[in-house]
Amino acid sequence: MRKLFLILATVACFGIISAVTATEGLADGSCYEAKQAISRRLRDPGSAEFTCLKHVPSAKGDTWPVMVNAKNGFGGYTGDQMWAVVFLPDGRVEVFDPAALKAAGL
Repeated sequence: MRKLFLILATVACFGIISAVTATEGLADGSCYEAKQAISRRLRDPGSAEFTCLKHVPSAKGDTWPVMVNAKNGFGGYTGDQMWAVVFLPDGRVEVFDPAALKAAGL
């Protein structure tokens, strides 16, 4: 788990995976805001269970790794999946779903 945090911090610092994300609006960079940004991308946000992990501050933006267990299209839970939310200094929010993290090699 510690290795994952270091990888996320490194990626956030260098902006390597910013090309595979979408802007999700403006926020203040809290765990609550990270959950809200992820919820907007889920099929059934009311069923989701979130666990915010220790956030990683950097000059390029604060990164919140979040474990999400949400329902899929068949009504079953997917199991914990890693998402990452990056709060950029200009107020924008980038959300990385599990597919984006996998495509970036994380």
